Amino acid sequence: MPAVTGYIARLSWLLRQGKPANQVALLLPTDDAWAGFKPGKVSVTAAMQTMVPGKLMNAVLAAGYNIDFIDAEAIDRQGFGDHTLLLLPPTDRIPVKTLHKIHAFLEHGGHAEAIGKLPTLEDKGTLLPNAAQATQGIVLTPDAESAAKELANMVQPDFAMRDTDDFTRGVVGFLRRRLAAADVYFVANTSNRTVHLTAEFATRFTTGQQWSPDNGDAIASEVKPSGVLFELAPYQSRVFVFSANSPKALAMPEGLSPHPLADLSQDWSVRLVAAGIEQHMVLPFDWEQQPATQHYSGEAVYTREVKLACIPGGHVFLAVEGGEPEPGAPDAPANAGERAKADLLPNGIPNPLITRPGPGMHAWYLAPIREAALVSVNGRPARYGTRPTGST
Repeated sequence: MPAVTGYIARLSWLLRQGKPANQVALLLPTDDAWAGFKPGKVSVTAAMQTMVPGKLMNAVLAAGYNIDFIDAEAIDRQGFGDHTLLLLPPTDRIPVKTLHKIHAFLEHGGHAEAIGKLPTLEDKGTLLPNAAQATQGIVLTPDAESAAKELANMVQPDFAMRDTDDFTRGVVGFLRRRLAAADVYFVANTSNRTVHLTAEFATRFTTGQQWSPDNGDAIASEVKPSGVLFELAPYQSRVFVFSANSPKALAMPEGLSPHPLADLSQDWSVRLVAAGIEQHMVLPFDWEQQPATQHYSGEAVYTREVKLACIPGGHVFLAVEGGEPEPGAPDAPANAGERAKADLLPNGIPNPLITRPGPGMHAWYLAPIREAALVSVNGRPARYGTRPTGST
């Protein structure tokens, strides 16, 4: 569908601009992984499934931070880049050279935090000389939830959610791109339920605007980075762009305001093309509930005539009411962050033949219009798109 591919292409281009602005670097315990190798289990990737707890990732993301993975070799070659926070999952071994780099990072204003325990061994397995002094400056927290709270005491989160619940914090995700003269935020609801939140954007700019992911237009209202109250329908996304000189959004012409033009809830006819059946219908209509068309599969054409007193100005939308979350959606199962043993191959790598619980490519939402609808007015195709709360 052109609307879907256009949406993907538009956001793919936008989210390649500038560079990532992730605040947290998570130090992967690769030396611990190598030390734990044994016949049949020689994969660092597989070892990280258990060494980096899923609860830790969930807690940090829900707190409003995005994460990049880093290891000791990358620190030696590249340093810490633009990251301001270093996070150590439960770790035993760490190279002495890496600890020296961490101390330099702390001296230049960075922050480091360890979860559960501090390293006590060098990468070769020998005791760290003066371990307490070697790890000085790294804040120790007991668990994932405490770690996420401590991060907020160190550095303001990139995208803080206020006045909302834990479910919303767990299902709303974001990406940030930093450009020379702008900050771009992509915010998405990954669940099948409508959520409400107040957002705080940690941008250096004092003003911005919201862009429509559906067509790229700027929405006619100025956005401040603090106290942005908004709603996200199931699977809906929004784009916020902050800059020093935000261009004015497209304003609605004077004298125009959203209002209903006509009630189209009844007096429709439907033609099932392949079956040669045409009939008057009463909404809601489901041909699977009628014996003659119970097994019909093919094109259906719905028609409704409407007369307007005058040609309306501005945009005209066809709103289709209805829709509800599909039962059984894996919104947030209790063990969502932990990978079951049955999902792993003997070497610890995820089994590609098993689909993990999660939305994946399945939109767990029963829309009033199911797979697709092509809308035309007076025989001319209309620009269209779909939203969980209706269709336009």
